[in-house]
Amino acid sequence: MQLPVLLNYGVYGLAALLAVFGAISGLVNGIKRQTLRLISIGISALLSFLICIAVFPALYSSLENKTISELLAMAGLNLNEAFQKIVDCIEIETGIYILAIPVSLFIIPIIFIVIFVIFNLLMLIPCVIFSGIFGFIKKDNNIVTRLLGAAVGLLQGVIVAAVILIPVAGTVDTLGVAVHTAEERHPFSQNTETVANIYHMNLDPLENNLIIKVINDRFGYIYDRFTTVTVDGADVNMQTVVVDTFDIFVLSGDLKGADFNKLTEDNKVVISDMTHDIGVDRYIATIVSGMLRAVAGAFDSGAIAFSYPEPLLTFMNSFVHVFAATTADTVEEDITTMENVYYIISDSGLLKADAADGMFVSITTVDSNTISVLSQVTNELNSNPRFRPVAKELSKMSMELLLNDKGLDADAEEVVSDLTNDMNEIIAIKKEDFETEEEYRAEVSTSIDAALADKGIPLEEEQLEQITDFVITEFEGKEEIKEEEFADFMTKYYDLYIQYQQGLIKDPSDLPEDFPTDELPDELPDELPDELPEGGTEGGADVEN
Repeated sequence: MQLPVLLNYGVYGLAALLAVFGAISGLVNGIKRQTLRLISIGISALLSFLICIAVFPALYSSLENKTISELLAMAGLNLNEAFQKIVDCIEIETGIYILAIPVSLFIIPIIFIVIFVIFNLLMLIPCVIFSGIFGFIKKDNNIVTRLLGAAVGLLQGVIVAAVILIPVAGTVDTLGVAVHTAEERHPFSQNTETVANIYHMNLDPLENNLIIKVINDRFGYIYDRFTTVTVDGADVNMQTVVVDTFDIFVLSGDLKGADFNKLTEDNKVVISDMTHDIGVDRYIATIVSGMLRAVAGAFDSGAIAFSYPEPLLTFMNSFVHVFAATTADTVEEDITTMENVYYIISDSGLLKADAADGMFVSITTVDSNTISVLSQVTNELNSNPRFRPVAKELSKMSMELLLNDKGLDADAEEVVSDLTNDMNEIIAIKKEDFETEEEYRAEVSTSIDAALADKGIPLEEEQLEQITDFVITEFEGKEEIKEEEFADFMTKYYDLYIQYQQGLIKDPSDLPEDFPTDELPDELPDELPDELPEGGTEGGADVEN
């Protein structure tokens, strides 16, 4: 006989056994003693219920001011030093949120049954005492009182069966809602169909079991109360969390076999749906944001490290560090930004680049609008204010690639710092100190050229004209350039440089709209490099895989 059939008949068999046992007990005891026993069972159920709804608040209070590794040690699980550093980056609040799911769904209902059984046995003692006091213990029952006792005993058996089966019924109901919801949300998902078929083959008989249905209808509120916990002043029903978590789990199965170095459009749709599910469920968003903060903490402490080559390594570290401040309110937007940046990088082939030259080619690849990967990433980061600090690392990254391309062995961070100082001196030049605007423009242009040339980054005449226009338009009248603004400046310059290197700019009409072209000649020179210079050239920085 198959397991689903055994489970189904097992529920009917347990209910029948308890009902028959109760009826026989009532037939022997009579109406008075059996009624007293029924009352004792009701008291046992009530006490068990009250104790169990107090379990989580008491557990919550006892876990405060402890670390996750301390809690695991209390459970007899001792971690090695490396793993302990990672685990301790998880905030205790996040741990409690995670713990609440299995505790409320499984542990508390099981505790309820155990306490109920124990109380039932203990209540036999006061039942005997009260029977003796009120004379119920005498064997003076007649056929009527025995039959009435049998009826009460039958009711008692049904109630006991219902109480014991409450966790089973609640679990089946929760899983059923989760599966049916996933089927409605993602009817064309192959993994949804696979998981749903497993459920229907094994648990459909229980879901349609008459006793399970009656228990959920009449006693479902008890399981709902067990699975509703108050965290930070808010009541959350874990059954809802399970439904949304299951939805994310089902979607993740559709990513099986995906190449995460080159994601397809279908892969991206699945990931986007998962991110949306995280943002919609406040409880899951709280857990995920806490885990992201833990990951950021683990990277900061050195417990986890990326294996990407430089300069991508520094950029990825700064990228992850943004999540140190993510919250349930911002996690969906932050993950979406991360995803979009990841898509840009993976689409470019950068994640498959295993050397400086391959990385340089990938990050300087331009799309149909002649926008480099670097600029695409910058634009995406700028769309989320919390990711603006990453632009600083991008400017260093672009500078390092540019210096390597020029064959210069220089510290990109130092170059960026020096150029920021130089740029602040340039914007300090006042137009009113010159007799004509041409003289002012010439001074700015000469200063820009000198600053970049001093770092081994000479500009062609056309580039210098456009950069000068950009600086005057964007920064004239400002007292100081912020790091984020300088990052934009360097990224725009780098993008322009790449377009010149690849021969994509031949005519002024091809130039970006935010670079004024009034001062440019009608036609740009055709003497451009035949091919893109290789990264990591002689004198450049060595990069290990």
